[in-house]
Amino acid sequence: MAEELTTYGFDVVAMDFRKYGLSHGPQRESWMHKDAEMMFDHVCEDYATLPVVIYGRSLGTGFATRLAARRRVSGLVLETPFSNMADVARFYLPMLPVKWLLRYRFRSDFFLQKVECPVLILHGTKDMVVPYRLALKLFQAAEGKAEVQMTTIVGGKHGNLSGYPLFREKLAAFFDSVFIFKGT
Repeated sequence: MAEELTTYGFDVVAMDFRKYGLSHGPQRESWMHKDAEMMFDHVCEDYATLPVVIYGRSLGTGFATRLAARRRVSGLVLETPFSNMADVARFYLPMLPVKWLLRYRFRSDFFLQKVECPVLILHGTKDMVVPYRLALKLFQAAEGKAEVQMTTIVGGKHGNLSGYPLFREKLAAFFDSVFIFKGT
């Protein structure tokens, strides 16, 4: 996705979370959120005068939403997001008391209510990794927030949304509106 975002004229900084990609280290939700905050703060030192959009995909939406709630940003894009990790776990393990067994919470539904920038949610109806209904639940958690919009990609799966013209069209329109809105 980083390469695609450069076609919109952005510089892109991507982060591997602990135990993902080339990163290592113990995984604790609070530490991973702290990593995201430190990375964001470091990037903002170099781009202090420019608008910054946070883009989260799949598990990264849990980090992106919390970060956008805690930092001043121009926009937030959530691709294939979920409401919270307990809802995802219930999808995979409906008979277990997952709420009590979870190590990670990733409460995007809670943090989205605190986000003060424009938000675009993009999700496909055929996503078998993160069910579409969990993105709808996240969108409903933002009820009353005029700057949160959701785009449904009919037939879209977890890893192929960027192949849909509607996805690229909505993303481009969102970026245009964010930068017009911010006067940049």
